[in-house]
Amino acid sequence: MKKLVLICSLLCATLMFSQEYGIIKGQITDQELNDEPLLYADITIKGTKTTVQTNLHGNFFITDVAPGNYTLAISYPGYGTADVPIEVKVNEATIVQTSLAAKTMSLEELTLVSEKSGFSSGGSLLAKEEKD
Repeated sequence: MKKLVLICSLLCATLMFSQEYGIIKGQITDQELNDEPLLYADITIKGTKTTVQTNLHGNFFITDVAPGNYTLAISYPGYGTADVPIEVKVNEATIVQTSLAAKTMSLEELTLVSEKSGFSSGGSLLAKEEKD
């Protein structure tokens, strides 16, 4: 009987404690590729140390988040970043679905200087290695 009372009290205490938090879940996709999932995108709750990555389907899941307003910083190499404001409520799941656009990169002018060291019959440039 004592074991039953102990198990019930522990279960009740666990349920009461776990109801003080919320959950954040969602999916991150590629805006330019027909909303294909982004694998291993980084999701960070700004102002905290909480960082997760999306799985193979672009989904993520963050548990035990205290209720309140947060901003999710979402990033992926080669893509722009997104800051998504969210509100976490007690014992509820906040769902986030967003997509990232590929980042355009500009290169500075590049000048290539080479010396001709010989031509083959086809006229292509050959590289010769000089040995001392």
